[in-house]
Amino acid sequence: MNDAGKERAALLAQKEYSQIEYRNRLVRMQNVDCICHCSAEIDLSTLLYFSVNDFYLGQEGEFVLLLFSEISENSADQQEGRDVFGRMFTYAIIEEIAKEVFTGHHSFYSSELDGRLVMILNFPFGIMPDRTIVDCLDVNCAEVTEKCKTRYDMNVVTYISEPVGDVRALTGVYTALFEAATLHRYTRAVFPSPAVRVASPAPTMSVDRFPSAMESARDLVSALLGGRDYHAVADKTLASLAEEQADSANSLKRLFGDYFEAICLNLTRMGAKIKTDALRAEQYRIAYESVHWCQLTDWLHQVLDTVREEYSQENQRAARRQFDLAIAYIRENLADPSLTIEKCAAGAGCSVSALSKAFHRQMNTSAAKYIREQRLTKALELLQKGCSVGETCTLCGFGSTETFHRAFKEKYGVTPGQMRGSGETPLK
Repeated sequence: MNDAGKERAALLAQKEYSQIEYRNRLVRMQNVDCICHCSAEIDLSTLLYFSVNDFYLGQEGEFVLLLFSEISENSADQQEGRDVFGRMFTYAIIEEIAKEVFTGHHSFYSSELDGRLVMILNFPFGIMPDRTIVDCLDVNCAEVTEKCKTRYDMNVVTYISEPVGDVRALTGVYTALFEAATLHRYTRAVFPSPAVRVASPAPTMSVDRFPSAMESARDLVSALLGGRDYHAVADKTLASLAEEQADSANSLKRLFGDYFEAICLNLTRMGAKIKTDALRAEQYRIAYESVHWCQLTDWLHQVLDTVREEYSQENQRAARRQFDLAIAYIRENLADPSLTIEKCAAGAGCSVSALSKAFHRQMNTSAAKYIREQRLTKALELLQKGCSVGETCTLCGFGSTETFHRAFKEKYGVTPGQMRGSGETPLK
């Protein structure tokens, strides 16, 4: 809002009747502190019904409900509901312009609810076909948006309901418009048009829980633990929640909670050691305190990065422990002529492929070559201590003396018999 808007709001606030009038329209209940909070805290749709009941009850025709929402950033006080009248007179300005545009064209009733301007238009039967009403309202709402921007630098979006034949259905219609407005503010949606059409709610308005949460979480955790692009997988689901499945900021938070709970369950099932209870508590706090959707999505990506880092570190420690177990198993079982990488992997509690990769990574050689080198090293030590060739061959796991002779001479350049008892270090 520019300086002209602030001056106009100040003038409206100075009018003695304005504060009383708007306070009556806003409150009509005794909880003014909650008026700018989420609608779950106070049933303002019921307030709307009683506000317009006497005005419209008994009139015939169709009704269209408009909700004007100022989408620029509010102050912290306005967002948290402390500056009730600051927001109130912001919408008094919008109402002035809306009356200027709509007066003479439509019969309407306007009021401010939930910190947004609500206007109910009445179209008697036969006054104009539905298509003409829609086109007319698009033009009128575009004019309100343009005047608010030009005069006061205010960014205003209008939410338009479908025509309603029964005034008693307006409470559900209002709830649908209000939830769409809160969702768009929460997700910082960008609008190609100043008018947003909202479908009429079903007879029973209920928010379905996230039906594919477990499947989506399983895909994410699989990508996360597998080292694939888990951020892209998460973003795809988060976009679906915000753009397709949620119908209000509160339902979006609940869907996010379902998704995160499913992520925690899948991480636990797949053996990731994370502090799920602490993460759940943190998620509840972030969701409760968040003003914008990006606060939750950014937090989730940070959690995923942390989990990935901790999982990688734990994997490295586990792989090192398994590799050390494999090395110890080899040294303890050199006398076994059938010692293979399969036996070593079983002894270390890991897969053959993982152990094979570990040998190449840690020793820059294969398991088979490492076992052969360990046998020859031990054979040299035994021969230098005076062990017989046959005994050394058996203790080191060579299948035959011929194989032992050939391998030993290839390695050290002398035969086992020549080395026995010499105490010398081979030249080769």
